Parts: sequence; structure tokens; C-alpha cells
Amino acid sequence: MSQTNPPDASAGWRGEYREATEAPHPAVKERVWRALQSPPKKRLGWRAPMLAAGVAALVALAVFWPRTVSTAEARDGYAFVATDARFEQQQQTFTLRQGRLAVSAWNTPVVIEVNGSRIEAESAMVVVEVAGDRVSVHGVEGTVVIDGERHEATDASRTAAGDLKPLFALEGSEAPLARAETLATSALQAQRWDDASRALSVVAKSSSLRAEAALLKRGELELRHLEQPLRALASFDEGDARFPDGTLAMERALSALEATVAARQWDAAVQRADRFLTRFPSTERAAEVRRVRDSACTAAASSNPPAFVAGCPR
Repeated sequence: MSQTNPPDASAGWRGEYREATEAPHPAVKERVWRALQSPPKKRLGWRAPMLAAGVAALVALAVFWPRTVSTAEARDGYAFVATDARFEQQQQTFTLRQGRLAVSAWNTPVVIEVNGSRIEAESAMVVVEVAGDRVSVHGVEGTVVIDGERHEATDASRTAAGDLKPLFALEGSEAPLARAETLATSALQAQRWDDASRALSVVAKSSSLRAEAALLKRGELELRHLEQPLRALASFDEGDARFPDGTLAMERALSALEATVAARQWDAAVQRADRFLTRFPSTERAAEVRRVRDSACTAAASSNPPAFVAGCPR
């Protein structure tokens, strides 16, 4: 009868000891080391969607918010120079949020919206600056309308506007003249006589062929609407000096005679009438001028010596 040896109880615990003390496989050690070096992952829970939404909003703001730029462009009838500015543009309307915007409008009206205000430059040059909540508007030339209120350009405002050479370079040499003519036309239609006179003065000072007409129109405006005959005479006399053989010489002489009568300068009126009749003897207006001369002679008789009165009708 064979005998079976009982199992060695010590073999089990010796095997467990070997497993516990045996060095782990190198790959296992590498994984454990990486896990120890990595920061523990946090559970975001409900915060994750909010974080994603915030990132999306920042991306959209970066894409659609107007960037701070410096640019200069000339268009049909207007030009602008933006310096470190954030703005939006829709045709001739600008929404300025930050920075400096200089605009020259001569044939096309331009609107600048800033901080709830509306600035209109119909035929004008204007500089608008925004720094935080502070808004500065400098009229350089013409009339600027701010929230319906008209403001004329002043020397102080021109000085405060700063360097405008880039804008002048864009608009060209004819723009100030075109701007003045457009402003004069609109001012005459609206019966803003002072505005019209100032605009006509810009045209009159130019070397343009339209300067002669501007002088005549300004003088007639000063005579009939501003009721300042002496100013009108100065305009007519300037026209004679600059354009002695101009196409408007006869019209200018008639208007000057009318201004002299309005100023009650009777002896000067007689002299102007005589010069007119000598220069334009065959005009159909000669009979009218003679009647004015006769009336001026009668009015001047009481204050002039006999030699003067002798040349007048009795």
C-alpha cells in the first residue's frame, strides 16, 4: 500500500512571498511613474459647458468686434483718414467707437455716429476723436451739424484738429472749391445768408473761372438779403479790379449802381451812372440807368456845389 506525502504547507506562503517581493516588469514601472507625474484630473461637471460658452463668446468678439486700425481712403465726393480707430462703415455712415476719424466731404454728405450723437458733414471738413467716454469734434472747414445744431468752423477748432496733411492729400486741390460751391448752393436754398456769403468768399478767392460769378453773387446777397450796401460795393469793386474785361462787367456795374443808391451816396451814384453810360452806350438798360441818374441828381442837389448840379436835370 503506497503512502502519499502530505502537502508542504510552507510552499504556499513561500510562493506568496516571492510574488510580493519580486521586482515588477519595467513597463509596469514606467506606467506608474507617468501616472505619478501627471496632475490629477478635475471633474468639471456643470462648469464645462459654461467654460466652452465663454471661450466661444471670446472668439466671436475677436472676430466681429471692429479692430483698431489706421487707414485712409478717397471715395466719390468724400475722403477719410482713420488713426488708431475702431469704427464700422456702411456707405457714407461711420460708427466711431475709439480713435480719430478725419473726414472731408465735398460732393457727398457723410454721417459720423458716436456715443449716441449724430455728426453730419454735408460740405465740410471735420475731425472726431473718441477716447473712452470723451468725444471731441473739430470743425475745420464749412458747417458741421451735431444733433441738429449747426456749428461753424473756427480758427481755434482748426488748430485743435491737428495734422491734416494726409486728408488734404486725399481730397485733391479742387475739393475745397467744390465743397464751398455745394455749401453755397444749399445755404442759399435754405436762406442761410451768412453761410452762403462765407462759402461764396472761398470761391471768390480762388483762381477759378467761377470766382467772378462768386463775387457778383456775394455782392448781390450782401445787398439784397444782408442789407449791407457798403459790403456789396466792396465785392463789386473787387470784381472790377480783378476782372475788368470779364463777361459779367455790365451786370456788376448795374448792381454797383443799385448799391450806391441803397447807401444814399447820391453823387457817387451819378458818377457810376455816367461811367456806365460811357462804357455801355447801346445797352437796353441805358434808359433805366438814366432814370436812376436823374433821381440821384435830384437827391444830391441840396448837398453839392452848383458845378455838380449843373450837370443834372432841372
